Amino acid sequence: MQRLLSALCAGLLTFGYCGAAAQSREIILNHVDPQGTLLALAIVPQANQLAVWMREETTSGTKTEIGQFALAAKSAPGSAEHRTLYLFSSRRSTTDGPREPLKLDSGLGQRIEIQQTTDPLSKLPICEPHLDQQSTCRVSDLTRDVLALAVRHASNTSGGLGALLASRGLVTDNQAAKRVIVSFNDENALQHIDFVGIVRGKDEKLVAPDAVSVFVVRLNSNGVFSIIERRQDSGVDAGSIKFEGE
Repeated sequence: MQRLLSALCAGLLTFGYCGAAAQSREIILNHVDPQGTLLALAIVPQANQLAVWMREETTSGTKTEIGQFALAAKSAPGSAEHRTLYLFSSRRSTTDGPREPLKLDSGLGQRIEIQQTTDPLSKLPICEPHLDQQSTCRVSDLTRDVLALAVRHASNTSGGLGALLASRGLVTDNQAAKRVIVSFNDENALQHIDFVGIVRGKDEKLVAPDAVSVFVVRLNSNGVFSIIERRQDSGVDAGSIKFEGE
């Protein structure tokens, strides 16, 4: 476990996450937890439609907690199409009967399935980035924080993402490369999460079909969606990002 934590911290140093001095910073979730990124891209755009058994939450101040997610070692069975299988465990899993699996589209040409379990997923090792998956592993705590904001949005009265996109003349984008950028303030508090490449303007002129729009979906720490404009970082080749976990 110590080796895994050290390796993760070494990776996060690139983004200032483990630095000694507190400062505002951004972490690209794709790099530190690609398996969790796929899960977040499937859940967050449909946050207001989350199944009831996934909405269990405990709130302490401004922090929302949810159950534990893990990437299963095998794909979802009983289907002609391949689905990446995730497991979900919470306190409700031990008191209620089994629920129907939740099937979602990540918008990346990959479908996922979330299955409820009573297994203690918190005891599993964290999924290691950039390595082929050999066994069941849990997504990172950073991904859980991202998904906790989706749970908070599910209880928010501001309306779903679909209504926001319609009001701004935006449509979902299934072609562009996706990035999930998590921003922290200088007090180490999660400020917001930017989802790059999941929407584009209806009449927006892009240089190529798979180009990334300047319009970005932002999920704030209070669970409210907004749209911002964000220019592509010149030092990041979004097309080189690949998702693992199958």
